[in-house]
Amino acid sequence: MRKNLIFILLLVICLVSCDKHHMTIGYFVCSYHGISELELKQVDKQIVRVDYSVGSVGFSDCWKKNVSTFEKLAAKHGDKGFNKKIEWVGPAPTILSYQNVDFTAINIFTENDYNSSHLASSSLNDIVCFLGRSTYPFIKSKYQLNRTDDIRSRASEIWKKYVAPDLISSSYGFGSYTPFTPVEKLLYQLTSEDLVLIGGGIAGLLQYRPTLCFLYFTELPEVPGTYDFRVEFVADDGKTYTGSISMEM
Repeated sequence: MRKNLIFILLLVICLVSCDKHHMTIGYFVCSYHGISELELKQVDKQIVRVDYSVGSVGFSDCWKKNVSTFEKLAAKHGDKGFNKKIEWVGPAPTILSYQNVDFTAINIFTENDYNSSHLASSSLNDIVCFLGRSTYPFIKSKYQLNRTDDIRSRASEIWKKYVAPDLISSSYGFGSYTPFTPVEKLLYQLTSEDLVLIGGGIAGLLQYRPTLCFLYFTELPEVPGTYDFRVEFVADDGKTYTGSISMEM
């Protein structure tokens, strides 16, 4: 009898959780979250992945949590009128959350003599390339999607290897289209608009160490060895997020 009750309970839970749900959302980005700290990780000889920890403060959404703050951020990005019907299976949809700051510049400095043109304490902004993606052009265009295959066809091989053009959440039902635009520039060439809504966002706040971007060293040092670097992400709220890394190159 007890086994039957357990089976029936599990069946009910399954039926409830497997139902398809839907709702219409007025914003592409439905919540924003804070950044605690940057984490840099070498993933290849010339590639650094930049992740960040989600902060415990600074959260806002379009429903009930710090709604006025959310509305200011949405207005800053022009994110209003998305009006997309999303579908999901399970207890809640995996809507997108983004960091609550945008960036105006990214700088990287070498702590060692890198080559004859870049001695210790020099900026490497002229030889380090930003590899990332942004959803700001999608919002700015009033939500005109890109074909994912078109993104892949025009992106460089190094971008395609490390930066995925696909949306992390399937709730939006974009299929073979994507809201992302590739951003691939040397750091000194970046504009503040390039750095709005970068990264892939977080689906349902389940990912607590999301990736902002990758940094690609287009030149290797003159002498192989271990090199130390300091990175700065300058935010539009006046704060600078920093990180450091030692790399075998």
